Amino acid sequence: MHNQLYDNLFWSCVSGCTVWSAYEVWYFWAAANLMFPYVSWSEHPVYCATWLVLIPFWRELHFYWTHRAIHWKPLYKYIHYLHHKNTDTGPFSGTSMHPVEHLIYFSVVLIHWVVPSHPIHLMFNAQHTALTPASSHLGFEGPFFERQTARGFLPPLAASPLLRM
Repeated sequence: MHNQLYDNLFWSCVSGCTVWSAYEVWYFWAAANLMFPYVSWSEHPVYCATWLVLIPFWRELHFYWTHRAIHWKPLYKYIHYLHHKNTDTGPFSGTSMHPVEHLIYFSVVLIHWVVPSHPIHLMFNAQHTALTPASSHLGFEGPFFERQTARGFLPPLAASPLLRM
């Protein structure tokens, strides 16, 4: 018997956590070897605080465009279909993805390879990316799970000509 919860746990934990961890390990190894631009909170507190506030907006913009891209028929057919196999969404449905989609989804943290950041910026970005899909895939919205995103400022995904390709 097929069990959607077990599938979601598998794809979220085995694939998702592996990719998430790989991006973090790679970042911290490279940061320890001074390969990325670093910024100190003590030297640039306003910049660091501003960047921390802007990260959710960057994440929403990245998600919007990558999600549009994976709805392109060839990518949808071989990669994104797995995410849409869920018929009864739950907290693990949001990160239940094909490994290639996880690579794309978590690539939001690659901005820290070029934009001067403190490790807390990467950690916040990665954790925000990994944990926020749970609330948007619970199957309902309410006072504690209402989606507060920048997505309202972007055109709706359903209106995309890319979906009609």
